[in-house]
Amino acid sequence: MTKNAHWLGASVVGLALIGGFGCGDDDAEIHADSGSPDGGDGDGDGDGDGDGGSAEVVLRVATFNAGLLDTVGFVPERQPLVNDAVAELDADLVCLQEMWLDEHWDALVEANEDARPNTFRLDALPGVDGDCSPEELEPLRECSELMCMNGSDLIACTIDMCPDEVEVLTGACGACLIGNGASGDLDMISAACLGTGSASDEPLPPEERSYFLGGSFGTGILSTLPITDTDSLLLDSSTSRRAILYAAIDVPELGEVAVFCTHLSAVLNEVRYEGSFETWEGENTAQVEAMIEWIDEKTDAGDQVIVLGDLNTSPDVAADGIDEEVEDSYAQLPEAGFDNAFLDSEAASCTFCTDNSLVAADDTGTGGAIDHILTRGFEASVAIERIFTEPVAVMGDEDAGVPDELPLSDHYGLRATLSQ
Repeated sequence: MTKNAHWLGASVVGLALIGGFGCGDDDAEIHADSGSPDGGDGDGDGDGDGDGGSAEVVLRVATFNAGLLDTVGFVPERQPLVNDAVAELDADLVCLQEMWLDEHWDALVEANEDARPNTFRLDALPGVDGDCSPEELEPLRECSELMCMNGSDLIACTIDMCPDEVEVLTGACGACLIGNGASGDLDMISAACLGTGSASDEPLPPEERSYFLGGSFGTGILSTLPITDTDSLLLDSSTSRRAILYAAIDVPELGEVAVFCTHLSAVLNEVRYEGSFETWEGENTAQVEAMIEWIDEKTDAGDQVIVLGDLNTSPDVAADGIDEEVEDSYAQLPEAGFDNAFLDSEAASCTFCTDNSLVAADDTGTGGAIDHILTRGFEASVAIERIFTEPVAVMGDEDAGVPDELPLSDHYGLRATLSQ
């Protein structure tokens, strides 16, 4: 998820991170984009000749940033629908991002216990307890009281309506506000977060940083196939915890496949940067570099590798209306031998899009293809489609500002079908 307005969590929200929402099953009410996965003739090679009708599907994998964060909005309404949609999705393995809370992850696992009983997720890794100085909190509170009302959308409203006050918040203050924002009550938030503050003009070393939502990584893997090995790489990040998850799966028709699931740092232009790399762009670029190096350490030449997740980086593909986001960071991936069948197909499109009502036009990454499924070392053909693109019905409440239908998330997901 890449946001600026939805990012009190990056600054105030370390939200940025939270760094960065139809359904792939043809029989499901929530469905994927119409048409064949490769946007061509359905044979997966994108050449329009229709010669792949006899190809056997050997693996389906998907990635989805669920955006279950108050700054995205309508979490109570969307969260159970996300569980149902993922459970109904025709995929052998799913990489999830922005499942921040243990209770949300546990509910998702329960909904998928029959379809995907094998799971992998890191426990939260808290940083330093954060607080806000009076100089940070009091102007923010005054603006929030004037522009917003207490309730579940208090934080999202404050971020949108008080950008000047949000911009000056330290990461420590933002982490505290986001961590206590679920109450939706300004008095409770102020009581929890008002302190001396920790403002500094110098970059903070990792051991002195605060991380939003108690250091939750927000990422996890659900798999139908047994997971034969797991590992993880902790990344240098600010505001939100970031890591690469590794899971080895044994696919009967393919052999061992190395899966890497992640959610990398977003560019939070309106949020103060306190990390190791001078800029948000630098942090994302360093994370992609570290990910590639680790993948090369974990795998041998010719091994079958899949990378999934919200990488918060996108190439500029003007012909398909895809806007760049930290394009130099993305360029490292094809240079490392990774293929992107989605962006190489006629179906290429954004995944964080302005046609999604949960996305603000000025959000960082808007119009980009920042969610990815990348492959390396496969002889099987790969076709990728967007999923979870259609709004779903919810229990609307006009008085509370809840519409009758909503997108599942501010991101669209992707599903890859491998055939041979």
